[in-house]
Amino acid sequence: MERTLRYLITALTLACLCISHGSIAAEISEQSESAQPKEPVIQPVEDQAVQESNAAAPQETVNTSKEKVVTPESKPEPITLATDKLTETQVETKTPKTDKTINTTPTKQATTPAPKVAAAPAAPSLFDVIALEDHVNNKNYQQGYELAQKILPHWEGDSTFDFLYGVHAIETGHYDEATFAFERLTLLNPKTLRYRLELARALYFNNNLDTAKTEFEIALAGNPPENVKTNIKGFLKRIQKSKEKATHNWAAGAGINLGFDSNINSGTEEDGVEIPNIGFVSLQEEAQSLSSSFSQFNTQGIYSYSHKKHHSLDISFNTTHKRNDEVSTYDLDVINLFGGYSWQPSRSIRVQGGLTNTNVKLDGEAYQNQSAISAMALYTRKNGFSFSANVNAGSRTAETDSAPDADISLYSLSMIWPSSNIKSTNLSLYSGSDDVNKADLAHFGKETLGIHFGTKLLITQSIVRSMLISVNSTEYQAADPNFQEVRKDTAIMGSWGYAWNASKYISVSSNLIVSHNASNLDLFTSYRAIFNTGLSVNF
Repeated sequence: MERTLRYLITALTLACLCISHGSIAAEISEQSESAQPKEPVIQPVEDQAVQESNAAAPQETVNTSKEKVVTPESKPEPITLATDKLTETQVETKTPKTDKTINTTPTKQATTPAPKVAAAPAAPSLFDVIALEDHVNNKNYQQGYELAQKILPHWEGDSTFDFLYGVHAIETGHYDEATFAFERLTLLNPKTLRYRLELARALYFNNNLDTAKTEFEIALAGNPPENVKTNIKGFLKRIQKSKEKATHNWAAGAGINLGFDSNINSGTEEDGVEIPNIGFVSLQEEAQSLSSSFSQFNTQGIYSYSHKKHHSLDISFNTTHKRNDEVSTYDLDVINLFGGYSWQPSRSIRVQGGLTNTNVKLDGEAYQNQSAISAMALYTRKNGFSFSANVNAGSRTAETDSAPDADISLYSLSMIWPSSNIKSTNLSLYSGSDDVNKADLAHFGKETLGIHFGTKLLITQSIVRSMLISVNSTEYQAADPNFQEVRKDTAIMGSWGYAWNASKYISVSSNLIVSHNASNLDLFTSYRAIFNTGLSVNF
């Protein structure tokens, strides 16, 4: 506030001087012209507009340095000098650039009255730069960045503006622009520690770790105050850890769940069904819905090796082992393996391709094996928005006729966006097909279209609630030989769950899943509810 008042007083003083100067000039003019007839004096329109513009933007020496630049909580604490002010340099602000030049030649006399012309729009003034500083004080970085973009053509190159512009750019995630501004400042003021530190910070957030490390080390060699040394050393440690993580990155986890499944075999609730040319047929017990409590053990792991910048080799796995207490026929063992290659051309874009293999056992016996080529493209933004596209194509081999060999494919598009500071929403669209080659088993082939819609809500810092609704439609390739009709299903599924992150490594979760499959063939209409709760450990 004090600095703003100082600027206002300076502007008013200059305005008074201009008024006084105009009065004296008028008196001299009157005296010199008293001996000759007076004629109206016309000032060129362009010169008049420029002079009015320059009068609104006085030139003076200004120090708009800040006591401290505060970064968002998601970023490391900003580095500040012991003085907490930019006292290393006092820079003079420039008069905003204009396309016109001031005509200093005497005005010509004319015999016609001066035309009335509307005043030219005011050019960006010094008060815009002051507003940038106020936005830093109030942490309104997005508004400050937008204002800086508007006045950039007029103030670019001014040290005070470049510094404030760089701060707003770095705090809004525009790291390239921040780097450019601080590089210019550092080049012109190599001994100004604050400029170099902000340059290093912009490079760090832009994942340019080697150059950031160099700038931090130069600043450290300048023997800054102890608190600044501490902050610099903190950044250097993070850079070292980031490099190690970039070379070798791994994670693993395991979990156990206990629950109840009302329909472990997705069977019908009916006692029998009508079959054409046969009539009503009673169903055996194993063809009807079977319920059971169960226990389930899961494991997962991932390893990534970056052999060079932005490129990595990826390996991952996950396993599921489900044991039903009442009926062992549907005990399930699933192992998924993936090996691939990732390329990340920028912080926002990642592309991955690889091979997947899924092996399924039912009641301890081989059931089916599936291999596919997969490709994924992911785009993310700092605010939590992400968009991904996935393609999988391969083949499935089976040990039983209930799941015959087939060529399989799956395509999906997914999007996640933040609905608020504590809520995110996700939407997925997918399409898949199972193409069975054997003509007598073609009724097992199918095509599926589906949609998922879900939300995640952060109730507290450690508790997350999740909800999901899924709808898909499936049409089979050929008529069922028993019902002499092509099977068509519509499935609806909803889930509700809570997860409590008890610590960095341990979480507890509970989930309820309810689903209904409606089919034109009564035998395949089913209802199912699954409840489970469990403990997970990740490290």
